[in-house]
Amino acid sequence: HARTIAETVKLADVDEAMKYRERNTVRNCKEDESYEQYSIIKTPLKEIGDFGVGLELYLLLLKQLGFCFLVIALISVWPIVENAIGEGLQSGDAKQEYDKITLANQEGVSAFETDLEAAEDKVEDMNRNQTRVVIADAIYTFFFIMFILYYRVKSKNAVNKNLNSNITAADYAVQAKGFPLYGVTKDDLKKHFEQFGVVAEVSIARKYNGNLFDYKKRASLSYDLGYEKIIAQQKRQTTNKKIEKIEKEIAKFDKKIHENEEIRGKTNEELPVDRVFVIFEEVLGKRNCLNTYKKAAKCCRSKDKQPIDLKFNGVHPLRVFPATEPSNILWENLEVTKCQRAIRKVFIVLTTCIIMAASIAIVYYIKTIDDDLPTERECSQEITENANLDYAKDNYGETIQNYCWCKQQSWTDLLSDEDINDFCEDYVEKATLSTAIKYVGSIVVIAINFVLKIILRALSRFERVSTKTKEQLKIMTKVFFAMFINTAFIVLIVNADLSNYRVSDYLPDYVLNGEFSDFSRNWYVKVGSTVTSTMIISIFSPHMVNLLLFYPFAAFKRRYCHKRYKTQSEMNRAFVGPDFDISTHTSQVLNVVFSCFLYSGGIPFLNLICCGTMFVMYWTEKFLILRHYKKPPLYAHEINDRVVRLLPLCGILHCLFSIYMYGTEYIFPTEFFINEDGYVRPEEEGIEDRLFRLPGILFILLVIFAVVADFFNLTLRNLLARFVSKRHFQVSNERIEQGSYTKAKPEIKEHGLHSYSIMKNPNYNPLILSINSAARTFKEAKTGTVIPANANMSGDGKDEESARAKTDQKA
Repeated sequence: HARTIAETVKLADVDEAMKYRERNTVRNCKEDESYEQYSIIKTPLKEIGDFGVGLELYLLLLKQLGFCFLVIALISVWPIVENAIGEGLQSGDAKQEYDKITLANQEGVSAFETDLEAAEDKVEDMNRNQTRVVIADAIYTFFFIMFILYYRVKSKNAVNKNLNSNITAADYAVQAKGFPLYGVTKDDLKKHFEQFGVVAEVSIARKYNGNLFDYKKRASLSYDLGYEKIIAQQKRQTTNKKIEKIEKEIAKFDKKIHENEEIRGKTNEELPVDRVFVIFEEVLGKRNCLNTYKKAAKCCRSKDKQPIDLKFNGVHPLRVFPATEPSNILWENLEVTKCQRAIRKVFIVLTTCIIMAASIAIVYYIKTIDDDLPTERECSQEITENANLDYAKDNYGETIQNYCWCKQQSWTDLLSDEDINDFCEDYVEKATLSTAIKYVGSIVVIAINFVLKIILRALSRFERVSTKTKEQLKIMTKVFFAMFINTAFIVLIVNADLSNYRVSDYLPDYVLNGEFSDFSRNWYVKVGSTVTSTMIISIFSPHMVNLLLFYPFAAFKRRYCHKRYKTQSEMNRAFVGPDFDISTHTSQVLNVVFSCFLYSGGIPFLNLICCGTMFVMYWTEKFLILRHYKKPPLYAHEINDRVVRLLPLCGILHCLFSIYMYGTEYIFPTEFFINEDGYVRPEEEGIEDRLFRLPGILFILLVIFAVVADFFNLTLRNLLARFVSKRHFQVSNERIEQGSYTKAKPEIKEHGLHSYSIMKNPNYNPLILSINSAARTFKEAKTGTVIPANANMSGDGKDEESARAKTDQKA
């Protein structure tokens, strides 16, 4: 074993870096221990599951959602055609072609209509149109709910198959807490746990007092020192200013870090004990250990009443539970208490609220610079319908009258007819600006989502959970809800007329005082088109950016920029790809599905966008996982379980929004009246009227079905918990037949870590070497003697600290 990091330093070698890249990328390991790339098209998801069932489930989710929305998109063609032939929008209203395939284009009564009887004659036709689009929506909503139930079964089967086909160190391991801080030796631990079965390995997790990653800087300096020493040796230099400078920086770091009494002069093995990981030789040993402590916990609620043979050294009661996979552990977070995490959660909630408030403020600002073109109803009070250009020039001198007349003209006439273009020049500029601002707003939403991912990812890590899977789960949940609110709800709230709910007269006039109190035709043109353009961008962002920019750039760096790297470790880090952040990728998928399906009742084209996004993401992500990203830790199935729990909410929200969209009197009125200006207007309908119309009844039934199905599924899972437990032990028995931990170790090494020793984790090994090196330097300075590299610094009870700890225990 190397005494210091500097002794492990090697000069950079491209061939070694390429070998390192092959070992740390998703590759197929052959029998001769060489590596080959997986086929992008032919590789089944089951093989990718060898690198963690969470990775397999992520791609399975994309694939299954793609096929689900393919069916939904095919059904959505029906309402899209119904909307397209409605011709309810004026020529100037539809600023994008996809505005014409929303509910806004359904057949309706003109704002200039004065004949009440003619308007009432259209009600029957409008009701038939409503019935057709509602039935289509109800069909694909029912299909989506059934898909959720199907996917739950599909993902569970994938997890069970993965359990059967892949073995990890966690299958043989338990973790235990409750040990004394000092005086714990591996021999004593092994002796204690061998009452349940043969113990293959014992590893002790330490308390670092939050300083573990502070040693990252020292490790970096040590690598630089090792490199400079090699160069000095090659040049046969006796003195070197660079070496002296680095050594001074290391000494400065050691002096500062050793001001902390908790870690002063202590090697890794001398630090306080947090918990212990035990790997049994057989799965049966793990099962016996867990069952014994579980029965003891049920019988003896008090820890002090735990049987003496289960207490460590007959004194310390223990808590034992299954261990996660070694590469999944965040060692620096194991020591964090529940109270400390609760305080951090409060800070995270407050920070998240501030971020969302800032996002709302940005969207409000964009809204204030948008144009304020008149609506159809406002125009009905200013001009007459179908007036010619000469009449308009003679009678429409005011700006609003000019805009209203120009709004009735088609964009073809506005751009091609010189006379009309001259008269409507200001209107064309305003309308163009309005369209541009919509796209700018969409880009801003995408940019805010990107910033939210970065900030919330950092905040979730600040919470300091114990495993990467838990950390990724928290990141995914926070990022998803923040992105969903930012993408789908903020633009809705900013443009909504909620003046009746204003809590203060001191708020600016534009806050909660938007243009729309309902899903009117103009809402789809102004707000709905913004949502649609945002989701169109999501088809390609951010995954296509990774494929078309970062992937080729990384290949370019490996080929042409490798000479800039001095040490082997530096080149290794540069040659391996970036981490695959499964949490933010999953949150992106959920955001697209929720945002599209939320408004798909009124904008069925969003279902086609969602379908395209899922398939583009599936093939892009599969390519990047197999060619670009670093081999991820063996993620478990918890993230997929959270997705399955969230998907019913998507269907329920869709039903509630569809009730309101199909029930609006602006598009599907039931009665009319003549207003004081002599124009026909629809009677306003309350929420109770919408609930008892066909859309309300159908979608309330679908909500009840979704809730009952979800409740039944959860109840069934609880009732079958014992069966699942038996299934787990059945899988364990199958593994027992496959052989012991020692025999399975080569297979475990192919896809993950085989040991719970922190020294065998490549991400933490340099940090532990730095801790030990700093402690050795401190002790050498204190004693004035050089400590040999093979000196006993293991803290196994033979050093002064252990002796003091044992004395304290006796006292």
